[in-house]
Amino acid sequence: MNFVVALTEKFKQNENPENIADMERYMKNLFHFAGVKSVERKTLLKATYQEVGVPDITELPTITEQLWQAEYRELHYCCQELLEKKKYFKEHNAIVLFKWMIETNSWWDTVDFIAAKLVGGYFKFHPEEEKEMMLSWNQSSNMWLVRTTLLYQLKYKQATDFDFLKMLILPHIESNEFFIQKAIGWALREYAKTNSQPVLEFVKQTSLKPLSHREALKHF
Repeated sequence: MNFVVALTEKFKQNENPENIADMERYMKNLFHFAGVKSVERKTLLKATYQEVGVPDITELPTITEQLWQAEYRELHYCCQELLEKKKYFKEHNAIVLFKWMIETNSWWDTVDFIAAKLVGGYFKFHPEEEKEMMLSWNQSSNMWLVRTTLLYQLKYKQATDFDFLKMLILPHIESNEFFIQKAIGWALREYAKTNSQPVLEFVKQTSLKPLSHREALKHF
């Protein structure tokens, strides 16, 4: 059986009306849910792997296009988890697919995963593309692409290029967009866990919005 069909059928069979309203409300009623929570979602995904096999990496672009436009938001989560499982971020030009995902059915619940785990993973294997592409996205009118540039180094720890992160933050310190202010603070707070002094100095020297400032210093 086709992987997408099999997975979709599992979610239809396991719809939980008791959870749907709360899950949809939490996501501002932007998406339709099956009411399947995280643990069960991962169980259903694993069961589909066992039944029809883990898709070959060459199938992933087509599967992604299908799942990313599927009716249930949970299938979008399964899609990005499949891409991570198969380490699709190693593939040349995978960033084209990731960009499409960020720009399609966009909200923080998928964008943050894609930023930190897929885009972040991609540039570890394709560093020669990083600076030019992230500077381009950082200037985009698409707020989710901008947010991605601020968050893609979240998991880098000691490998974080803090000078480049600051370069990506500075054009947006006056932004009134909640998701940008929050991302600035989150990125700074996360790097501070590895190297606190440069973050403290940057926050002290920069006129950040109150939300960004508060988030950056949350653990101090």
